[in-house]
Amino acid sequence: MNHWPDVRVLDTIPSNDADIDAADRNCQRFRLRVPLMFGANPAQDAAALRFLVSAAERYVRVEWHLVGELPWPLHTVVHLPPPTTADDAASDIARQWREQSGLALCTYRYGPDFVVLRDNRPGKDRFRGLLGADWVQPFRDLVARIAVDNRLLDELVAADLAIRLGDGEHVVLAVRLRRWPVPYFAV
Repeated sequence: MNHWPDVRVLDTIPSNDADIDAADRNCQRFRLRVPLMFGANPAQDAAALRFLVSAAERYVRVEWHLVGELPWPLHTVVHLPPPTTADDAASDIARQWREQSGLALCTYRYGPDFVVLRDNRPGKDRFRGLLGADWVQPFRDLVARIAVDNRLLDELVAADLAIRLGDGEHVVLAVRLRRWPVPYFAV
């Protein structure tokens, strides 16, 4: 009897969300064969972070290997899928990441004419913000990388909700809350 594969193996980081959407629909998890090392190449860092953000938005598990130290504090990415394995230099960070990781720690959601941002990541102050009607489209454009409102990006970076990586690369780190993952009282 053939079984549907529960693991989708990737040799590269997907460049769009089609693979992640398919994994979500098919209840699959990813196994990334290429190890991730942050801090050497801004474009690769951005692609890896966007992949982890997209996987977190869809609650798709990712098995991946971390190489080396993180170039930013752990609380910056602790809400994203943690590495399953790591080299010796990153083993403590990977362990802490797995221990502190959780669903819906740093999220945003759209409402009619507003965006709610919520950040409960360990290691930093809790944050809850509301973007009014004038900021909804610039926020959507920033997430989609259509246009950059530098004032908004600066505010999000200052709140650790986005990151600038050099070469004009940026990633909104907050995860879109597409469906409620846990009982309301647990978040």
